Amino acid sequence: MDSVLFWLWVYPAPSWSNSKIDAVTFVTPVDFTTRQLLTLFYYNYGRANMTWECCGSKNQLTNITTDQSALLALKDHVNDPHKTLASNWSTSTSVCNWIGITCGAKHFRVTTLNLSHMGLSGTIALHVGNLTFLSGLSFRDNNFHVSLPNELAALRRLEVVSFGMNNFSGLLPSWLGFLPKLQVLYAYANGFDGTIPESLCNSSSLQILHLSQKAQNMLSGEVPKSLGNYTSLEIIRLGDNYFTGEVPPEIMTLRNLTEVTLANNNLAGLIPSAIFNSSKIEVINLYMNNFSGHLPSSIGHWLPNLEVLYLWCNILEGIIPSSISNASMLTKLELDSNCFSGTIPNTLGNLWYLENLILENNFLARESSSLELSFLSSLTNFSLINIVLADNPLNGTLPTSIGNFSTSLEEFVASNCNIRGTIPMGIGMNDLQGLFLQHNKFQGSIPDGICQLRNLVELFLNHNKLFGLILACWGSLSKLQKLYLDSNKLTSIPSSFWSLNDILQISMSSNSLSSHLPLDVGNLGHATHIDMSWNQLSGDIQVIRGLDYFANLSLAHNKFKGPIPRSFGKLISMVCLDLSDNNLSGEIPKSLIKLTFLKYFNVSFNRLQALCGPPQLKVPPSETSNVGQSTIIVIVIDAKQKGQGDLLPLATWRRITYLELEQATNGFSESNFIGKGSFGSVYKGTLLDGTSISIKVFNLNIEGGFKSFEAECDVLCSIRHWNLVKIISSCSSIDFKALVLEYMPKESLKKWLYSHNQELDMLQRLNMMIDVASSFEYLHHGCPVPIVHCNEDSMAQTMTLATIGYMAPEYGSQGIISTRNDVYSYVILLIETFTRKNLIDEMFIGEMSLKVIEDIDANLLKRGEKNFNTKLDCMLFIMKLAMDCSTMAPEERLNMRVVVTALKNIKLKFLKDVGAD
Repeated sequence: MDSVLFWLWVYPAPSWSNSKIDAVTFVTPVDFTTRQLLTLFYYNYGRANMTWECCGSKNQLTNITTDQSALLALKDHVNDPHKTLASNWSTSTSVCNWIGITCGAKHFRVTTLNLSHMGLSGTIALHVGNLTFLSGLSFRDNNFHVSLPNELAALRRLEVVSFGMNNFSGLLPSWLGFLPKLQVLYAYANGFDGTIPESLCNSSSLQILHLSQKAQNMLSGEVPKSLGNYTSLEIIRLGDNYFTGEVPPEIMTLRNLTEVTLANNNLAGLIPSAIFNSSKIEVINLYMNNFSGHLPSSIGHWLPNLEVLYLWCNILEGIIPSSISNASMLTKLELDSNCFSGTIPNTLGNLWYLENLILENNFLARESSSLELSFLSSLTNFSLINIVLADNPLNGTLPTSIGNFSTSLEEFVASNCNIRGTIPMGIGMNDLQGLFLQHNKFQGSIPDGICQLRNLVELFLNHNKLFGLILACWGSLSKLQKLYLDSNKLTSIPSSFWSLNDILQISMSSNSLSSHLPLDVGNLGHATHIDMSWNQLSGDIQVIRGLDYFANLSLAHNKFKGPIPRSFGKLISMVCLDLSDNNLSGEIPKSLIKLTFLKYFNVSFNRLQALCGPPQLKVPPSETSNVGQSTIIVIVIDAKQKGQGDLLPLATWRRITYLELEQATNGFSESNFIGKGSFGSVYKGTLLDGTSISIKVFNLNIEGGFKSFEAECDVLCSIRHWNLVKIISSCSSIDFKALVLEYMPKESLKKWLYSHNQELDMLQRLNMMIDVASSFEYLHHGCPVPIVHCNEDSMAQTMTLATIGYMAPEYGSQGIISTRNDVYSYVILLIETFTRKNLIDEMFIGEMSLKVIEDIDANLLKRGEKNFNTKLDCMLFIMKLAMDCSTMAPEERLNMRVVVTALKNIKLKFLKDVGAD
């Protein structure tokens, strides 16, 4: 039997002793472990919190040999893919020369064990608890799992503990609170769950507490008030977890605090005012919570060392106090996605070290005394890198002094701010890499000052009222990669433009561009996306070569003529090709079979000879059932091409009698009933030849029923869009009127959303909403006369087919119908799709707000899952878009063309971020 001597501290002290017990000796078997000793005392002495230190053992050497044995035991528990330990930890060399090992000069024992960034996995051997001279222990950035052994509680000399970025799980070890010298604890980015153990709040030596979990998000409960007992605490990082409740004011009064990070939790209530009176605080990071209230009017007076203030994505309101400028050391000020109102203080110009100013998505406006956005003039003489003002109702003009911004400015974002007037001539900013002025009311020509932005990478001027020429000097913007000029009134493109051989994305749709598409477009060798649709371009489509990375090309709605070049078959990366609504003729080239990545191909409304199709369209059958190895999902080849009036309209392709419909639906039985609308009922049916159909039977007994039938016949027979249901035929008599439609076998979106057997993921829902929005875009902007959901060609006061609950406010109050009604209806559907909640739910009572993010479908957004933050960002963008489309004033709603573009951009960012994760 071995006797082992321990110093034992018991806290709180049991009734039978003082808090410190001297020279307690236990007679134990040789294999009696530290874990068993701890368990013994825990259960036999009132479950007191206790710490202890081993001081000696009669039959065990407490020297470097002990350390070597412990380390070799650890090595045996570790999977070492890069052979880092296997090739270095050898008994043939001194332990003190092993990689990751530091020994003390005085006792010649291991004092530091650092295995960071080695790609190791496995578990931590309990023998590590024998390294009793350790002051530093780090397993950072590996793949260790399970829980940390309680034997590590024996390491009473530990000052720095770092095991962040691993896969440790279970409760956060309570023994960490009993390390009397612990100064630094890094436990972030693991799988710990539960609450912060109360024992962890007892150490007076702790200086850094880092429990942010990043993608794991497991810790929960309230932030303990007892953290205020950490009198030496300097840095608190508890972000990216599940903490709830309010922030205890006790931790905000710690006199040595330099950083507090509680971001991305579920904290609410007011931000304790004490945090804004802390003279040593350097970083306040509270973004993505539910904090409310106002910022104190004296916010900057007592923050002489504050460098970072992150309060974005909360529900803070009121003004931005001008006193913020007294926090003279600020480098990053991010207050975006809140409810701040009033003006942007001119005093921000006093923050000489400010690099990032992010104020987007609030309710900030200009000063009423001048139309000019004067606050911008105060931001021109210091070290700003990013200015982001997007999605605020600034409602003013840019000052001419904007050209005086410091040479350090790299990004200026003022999209969707209702900015009017002209873009200042002297906009040139030498280092500017991103200029985002889209969705405003800029008029006039694009100034030649743009040509001075030689470092420009992204330029977004789309959705304004700019007109005139694109200047020849644009050819000097050699670093330009993304150019969006769509939805303006631009008239021509200079030949020099096609020399921008590093450009990736070009969108010039919906302008007044004329002339031809030059051969030089082939010089854009790295381009992946070109959209020149909805212009006046004419002539033949030139042979395009050299676009090896090309994925999306839209030349739709122009005046191109002649054949589709066979060279298109060499654009091997093509995914989407839209040549619809031109005057193209000839055969569709068979070379397109080589486009194995093609997903969308639209050549409708031309004079082309189709490759193949059903007999009723009078085109030859396909020669093969497999078009190469292509994975084409959508092919739109319109049957009624321009100049081919001999083809019958869709509604008369097939004559179907009432008797056939009655037989197909088993007498319009309840078992075949699908749903009910404002003017009729829909049934599923199967014709004798096996064709599945939907039959919309109009109720002629209600006012508007007959008129609705005629209107839908007119509209559905004239529209062509791959997302709109196709009409097969109609059946009409004096007392019976019905439309025969293509049957959609996958049933309704509502059934998919509320089914317990099926689940739609984020991307599926986003794709669906893009498809629906594309249909509306076609109806509103792609038809000779805009078609509203009510199926009326005019914008008059009339009866509507819209469903109650989806109805826009202006229709309910005034009966006014416009395309903006559909935008409102669509956004209700959009919100339903991502919240999985019905309109009757409480969240839809009263005015909608960004608080809707709390009601996102739990199946979509689960804390702790992979890509959580990416999904959350995606949802924030979607809901922000929803808010922009649901304003009470219809003229302030975005149109469906903007909605489609925004959703596609959200999808692209989501896919990119998922890939990056």
